[in-house]
Amino acid sequence: MSRANFSQRVRVLDLLKHTTEGTGIADVSIADLRGVAEERNMLAYAHFEQNPFSGEYWLVNGKGKTVQQYTAARIDSVASRIAKVWMTLRHAEAFYDFH
Repeated sequence: MSRANFSQRVRVLDLLKHTTEGTGIADVSIADLRGVAEERNMLAYAHFEQNPFSGEYWLVNGKGKTVQQYTAARIDSVASRIAKVWMTLRHAEAFYDFH
């Protein structure tokens, strides 16, 4: 089992894309992977505070600093982007499994 973190794994994919063995991941966007990882980490590790009247969320880091404002629609948008990236990775996985 690999002990590499997500950032290291993305770096390996980026390097692999530039080799002759990278055909199966040609459609994988490294920028999208990094972008959704950043959003996911923000949503997973920051503390949520919600405005009960507007439904907006503010993410607060461990030092009590407000990081970003999130609406339910923005969270849904992030989830959709993550699902899209996941499907691209599943296609690449199938390519290598059956190639």
